[in-house]
Amino acid sequence: MINHQQCHFLVATSTSPDHKALGLLAYSSQRAHPEIIPPVEEPELYIRFLIASRDDPRAKGVGRAFVAECELEAVEGGAEVIRVDCFDGEEAKGALVRVYEGMGFVKMGGRIAYNEEGWMGQVLGKRVGARDGGEAKGSG
Repeated sequence: MINHQQCHFLVATSTSPDHKALGLLAYSSQRAHPEIIPPVEEPELYIRFLIASRDDPRAKGVGRAFVAECELEAVEGGAEVIRVDCFDGEEAKGALVRVYEGMGFVKMGGRIAYNEEGWMGQVLGKRVGARDGGEAKGSG
């Protein structure tokens, strides 16, 4: 469960009268799943939750807009890296990983197991702020 006092939320809604939700993002300065995801040395912004509608064409680009906003927030807040973890099970065929890589994220370490049933994920990171290029320094 996400502690709302430690997270910031972004919500995208349509401009139509129904104000339909098109996406939601939660981020914080604390990584998700600290029991399985290793820390990084530098200050970070961690995307804890990102979802966008696949059914509504108005949601196209919402994920990228959320990540762009996180980049601004990270720089303003003194973070040097943005990290995210996403589902990367065999049936996903790397689809979500490729989406994040398309936004400039790189894999950090090997795949992670979220639970004993083998629900697999991948941690990705993106350098922002003062340092030039390169991957985040993680223990993975």
